[in-house]
Amino acid sequence: PPKASVSSPVPPLRVPAVRQVAWYLICRPEELAADKAQFVEALRRAAPAVATAHGLAQAFLHMVRARERLAFDPWLNQVEISGLSDFQSFAAGLRRDYAAVAAALSLPFSNGQVEGQVTRLKLIKRSMYGRAKFDLLRHRVLMV
Repeated sequence: PPKASVSSPVPPLRVPAVRQVAWYLICRPEELAADKAQFVEALRRAAPAVATAHGLAQAFLHMVRARERLAFDPWLNQVEISGLSDFQSFAAGLRRDYAAVAAALSLPFSNGQVEGQVTRLKLIKRSMYGRAKFDLLRHRVLMV
């Protein structure tokens, strides 16, 4: 008689952590592995709010990466009608600083180097707090 086939136990479904799912949603679709892309698509089908959030996030990231200033106002309008409170709060903050965001989307300049130096200076200052006087702090800032 033929042997009875022993079915292998089905491994439990592993649901990714919330942070990982958030990363899947903001990652470029072409950079996602096939299984992760299928997960995102299933999530979009299961929850319309997630589909809306994914579309808005992808549109925002594309706008920032490509520096498409003309897409900013339509994106803000889409957020307003989306009904997603977290996105609306984010958009309200962008509206408050509209001139700076518009400049960042249209100008080729960046203050990344300055911000990096400020962060480094604050780190050195925090690590030396209460341990040395100004001359040693100055030496560490200039020599490091």
